[in-house]
This record gives sequence, structure tokens and C-alpha cells, in this order.
Amino acid sequence: MTAQCPTPPQPADATVWREVGAPLLPANGTGPLTGMSVAVKDLFTLEGHPIGAGNEEWLAQRSPETTTAPAAAALMTAGAVVAGIARTDEFAYSLAGTNAHYGTPPNPKAPDRISGGSSSGSASAVALGQATIGLGTDTGGSIRVPSAYQGLFGIRTTHGAVSREGLLPAGAVLRYRRLDDPRRRHAGRRRKRSAATARARRSAGRSTVCGGAV
Repeated sequence: MTAQCPTPPQPADATVWREVGAPLLPANGTGPLTGMSVAVKDLFTLEGHPIGAGNEEWLAQRSPETTTAPAAAALMTAGAVVAGIARTDEFAYSLAGTNAHYGTPPNPKAPDRISGGSSSGSASAVALGQATIGLGTDTGGSIRVPSAYQGLFGIRTTHGAVSREGLLPAGAVLRYRRLDDPRRRHAGRRRKRSAATARARRSAGRSTVCGGAV
């Protein structure tokens, strides 16, 4: 008589994920994204979880959010679950993907290279196969850069196509008037496969494809 012991679950990579669940938040509907999972950049509100914005002290002072950002909620309504909260450059103020507090997420396409940022964790989660969709933001390339570095499709959405409600604006942490307009930060998504990318675009509304392919 023999018995096979199950392999214990591997701990989440803390450079990729701030918080992860199985799932962290369930889908609240069924649709074209059923069976898919989302890595949500740590700038979006998720009910029951604080925003960390890539900074330890900021996270320690935040309370759990009471609502979920419409950009994430739209994906959940379309059938996707939230796999977890993904790392970002500190206050999303870099295109490198490095974070002095939590480290640099891996780049599986080029292990000796940086991941790109600032939506670094959500890009790495998709590239590593730990999520199907990465939800990020893009003011000056923060979706497009990590997507290009890691061989993903990146979508920087058209102004107004995806709600910015529930997204931490740059001005809230940087205190720079020139960045205080939340229109300077865009919500968007990254995907591995073109057919799945099209489904995510239809779920989000009209958008502009700006990222690179594998």
C-alpha cells in the first residue's frame, strides 16, 4: 500500500505579489472572461484591501477599501477572478520595475533583465503564468514598457474608455500640481494571447492597442 503526499503550495513571490489568494476576490458574473484571473496593480481599490502603492509606510497608514474600482469590477462581472494585488514601482513613479522596499519582479522572457514598470508586478504575473490578465496604469508607458520587455500585449486605453474611479491619482502622493489631473493616468490591461486580448478589450469597451507582441 502506498500513499502520495501532495506537494505543498509554493509561497507567492513577494516581488510580484503584495497579496494573493485562491482567489483573492471571486468573479461576480459570467461572461467572456470566465475561467481567467487578474493581477491588479496596487493602485486600484479592491473591497476589503488597502492600497499600498509600492510603499511600506503608505500601506501602513491605509484602511481597507470599501469599494472595488470599476476597472477591476468590469473584469469580475465578465467572469474573471482577482488572483491578487500585484507590485508596482514606488508610487508608480518609474518605468524600470525596481522597488527599494520589495525588490524587482522577475522577467521570465529575459531573466538577466529588469521587468519594466511601473505596472511591473502585473506584467510579471502574466508572463510567469500566474494570472491571465494584468490590470495596470499607463501615464507615460507604465503598461507598454513592461509589456514590451516581457513579450506581452499591452493596451493603453483611450481616454474615458475605462473609468478611473477608484484609482489612486499621481497627485495624491507626489503633490505635484502638473500631475494632479487623474486624466494623466490611464487604466489598461495586458495579455499573452491575441484572441484573449480581444475578449478583454470588448469587456472594457473601446480602447487603443499600443503594446508589443511576443
